[in-house]
Amino acid sequence: MLQTLLLSASLLAPPAELDGHWIGALVRDDGVVPIEVTIDGVGPTAGRFSLPEWAVFDVPVPIDVADDGVTIGLFVTRGRFERAGGDELTGVAPLGRGRTAPVHLKRVGFAPVRGFVDEEVRFASGDVELAGTVRRPPGPGPHPGVVLLSGRSYGARWSMTPFASLLARAGVAAILFDGRGRGDSTGDPLTTTAADRVADARAAFACLAAREDVDASRIGYLGESTGGWIAPLAADGRDVRFLVHVVGPAEDVPSQQGHTVQGMMRRSGEEFSDEELTAAFAYQSDLCRHLAAGGTFDAFADRIAAARATRWGRYADTPDDFDVAGLQFLKHQSYDPTDALRRLRAPLLAIFGGDDFVVPPEINVPKLEALLAEAGVGFEVIVVDGANHDVYRAEPDSPWPFPRPPPSYHAKLVEWVRTHAGLDPE
Repeated sequence: MLQTLLLSASLLAPPAELDGHWIGALVRDDGVVPIEVTIDGVGPTAGRFSLPEWAVFDVPVPIDVADDGVTIGLFVTRGRFERAGGDELTGVAPLGRGRTAPVHLKRVGFAPVRGFVDEEVRFASGDVELAGTVRRPPGPGPHPGVVLLSGRSYGARWSMTPFASLLARAGVAAILFDGRGRGDSTGDPLTTTAADRVADARAAFACLAAREDVDASRIGYLGESTGGWIAPLAADGRDVRFLVHVVGPAEDVPSQQGHTVQGMMRRSGEEFSDEELTAAFAYQSDLCRHLAAGGTFDAFADRIAAARATRWGRYADTPDDFDVAGLQFLKHQSYDPTDALRRLRAPLLAIFGGDDFVVPPEINVPKLEALLAEAGVGFEVIVVDGANHDVYRAEPDSPWPFPRPPPSYHAKLVEWVRTHAGLDPE
């Protein structure tokens, strides 16, 4: 979601005069989203962007200067701004589908109070060096901790900043890190395996546990989406205080991918028969198994050609070869959390989006509950009504076009983690 906001060059002062803290909002009808930008020079990480409503704080963003303007990275959209005065910027941001939103920024003479401290860290995972950030509460500690495990893209650490911010402000130190070959980490993102990701999670845990300001006996994992597959595998046979799954699948990759294809078909507006839904599931799950087993394209080419000839083929993967980037995850990262969940020794909080077709709760909740019952551990499952795979939802009567995380979701997550990390509820 990292996009750009363009400032009009004709009315802007030199870049140095933009340095400082800016607070404002995007506005549409009665919908308002507060934003904050801190500028400190020019460069790929010279800015810091915050979207408090989403618990996004201090994400490094680019500040670029050219003859035709100054660009500032943002999460939401981009707009053209004019100088409304020495300490004000106004403009219009496009929202897509012909919609626009006024945006207004004012410079303030103070740094926003965050309630946490960031520290850059580096740690080894095999022959790879991973770069990350420990976002911790102020004070000496020792604090409980949490390792944040991101989703399928395994990209830059900042995708997990909402969890880090929420938990650090609630007294829990969080480590978030760049995936292999992303950000400042070494390695090859296209050949990263499931075993690599489990090893990376354990290395991040060890990095956090070695700190004097962290209590090594009170560290857990929080995994989002694919990170929910990784968390129980990383915890398997280890002393872990707690686990949190945010839209983490309880089924294996082939089944999850097959159900995703079915979900897209059901939401397409087309009418599909039960036979077509079953055939699409079988095709996509078989393709995943074939890729994970190292199968060749030629050996699956007839299945691909047959799928392309169907009405549902457009919703499944029907590649021209197996070298396309989008298939590398399926080739190298095949997860099945079943046995690890059966052996789990730590309590688990699972959060699902009620309107999530990627990890549908109607399929994953019963399976997860059955496995955790076998494990004999305490657990809690929450399904956020109307929420998508990001656990965001659009308010039915709101004019604002962007979904947002329901406040009750964040509050419950923080309360549960504090309790299971040995902190008093807030």
